[in-house]
Amino acid sequence: MRINNCLMLMLIITCKLVTVHAGIQHLDLEMIPPEINRYSFGFYTPPFFGSSTSYVNLNLNFSDQVNLDHNDEERLLEVALFHHDKLSLFGDKLNTENVYCCTNEAISRGLCLHQQQGRLIFDQTTLVWGNTDFPKIDLDQKIYYWNQIFSGMEFSSTLQYRANISNSGVWYLFLAHCDEDFDTMLIEGSTEWRNPFGYLPGQIFPYLPLFVAIASMYFIMLVFWVYKALKYNNSLLSIQHLISLMILAGLTESIWWATDYFKYNAIGEISHSSNIIGALFTALKLTTIRALLLLVAFGYSITRETITGNMKLGFISLIAFYLFVAVINEYIWVLITMGVGIPFLFEALISGLLSVANTLISIWIAYSMFYIILELKKNRAERFKLKIYTRLSIVLILALLVSVILYIVEFAYSISSMSDKYWKFIWLFDAHWEVIYLIATMIIAILWKPNQNNDRYSYTQHLDDEFALELKNSFETDSSDLVGLESSIGK
Repeated sequence: MRINNCLMLMLIITCKLVTVHAGIQHLDLEMIPPEINRYSFGFYTPPFFGSSTSYVNLNLNFSDQVNLDHNDEERLLEVALFHHDKLSLFGDKLNTENVYCCTNEAISRGLCLHQQQGRLIFDQTTLVWGNTDFPKIDLDQKIYYWNQIFSGMEFSSTLQYRANISNSGVWYLFLAHCDEDFDTMLIEGSTEWRNPFGYLPGQIFPYLPLFVAIASMYFIMLVFWVYKALKYNNSLLSIQHLISLMILAGLTESIWWATDYFKYNAIGEISHSSNIIGALFTALKLTTIRALLLLVAFGYSITRETITGNMKLGFISLIAFYLFVAVINEYIWVLITMGVGIPFLFEALISGLLSVANTLISIWIAYSMFYIILELKKNRAERFKLKIYTRLSIVLILALLVSVILYIVEFAYSISSMSDKYWKFIWLFDAHWEVIYLIATMIIAILWKPNQNNDRYSYTQHLDDEFALELKNSFETDSSDLVGLESSIGK
């Protein structure tokens, strides 16, 4: 769930692109022309979810701060609600950016005609309207269009309308105040966007069953793990205590988000405090699983008793750095969902630092896993541990390949013009990470599950071949000396 700001256009048109995050959106806007506020929401319609109706309910109050030099002229605010199939009818391209208001600059560049000046760029030539009153509705019921006209000393107007949605897809709401000759337009009120199943946008509705399913899996895993840990509690290793913490972190986070989505779907409004806590849980979960993978890659309590010196210092520093950046990154997401503007450079800086931390952790895990597997191959007595590390390496490599493939797909999706067409699948780009974390946790829990042979995982169980050979040679030497001494005494 993101709220993004469009780029400032070359035509000095302010464009605020907002994906609706609350089914009930409260508006308190000051629109300085030329400006357009743009919102979107994914709708399902029957027969996808029973017979209930999807709808948009508009309850808006407009107040015009009149420029007295133009108080005898008509002022115009345009409102358009439409299906994504009709998005190409609105605006025009300037280089790679969309321009939606017809200004003097837009006219000079051939983006619109002189008679369209001060209006929303909207190609109506191919439309067949089903009525002439406002809102004008096309025959496909995919566009609702209003002109809110102010004339003379008229300062205010109200728009109250419920539009029943009969076509599944992404629907847009444009509020356009394009005439540069007039002053600020104030917009207050609310918009209500509702699917048959509740207030969740269709783009993110799958997260609700996803987090319920993930929470259920973590709970089953925790019950299994606690049973095994209690049964063999006398021989638990340090790494197994950390695995307990990782499972608990995953369960806590998934339960929190599942509950948050349930509440959001029911009441239609975002709880910012809940999002802050959820973001903190997410940062802690991400940090925990990275810390555990690093410790496993080091062989902590498995091939080495502990980590010391520079390795310990580097581990603590890197994990602390990741946690710090992850918390800030998640908090930025919370601020964005609250509609708080974040400087682009600051957001890019945090994203860059997070990428650096992830890269360093990944490289360190890969190097340590490669080194430890080489060492285990030299020691026949450690074949059990070698099997575990080999399987874990395969799982991590497959997870990396899947992530790279999905990243490429996501990048192609983001730069294409098909994002609205395939809106039902956008949730997969974030959801796959939740599934990967769950699978990684399950694999680690299975590989290091407590059992009666817990010592097989332990650093103290097996001696390496060189040390065993030295001990054997030393024993044989001592035995030979003892036999020689006995022979001498006998003589």
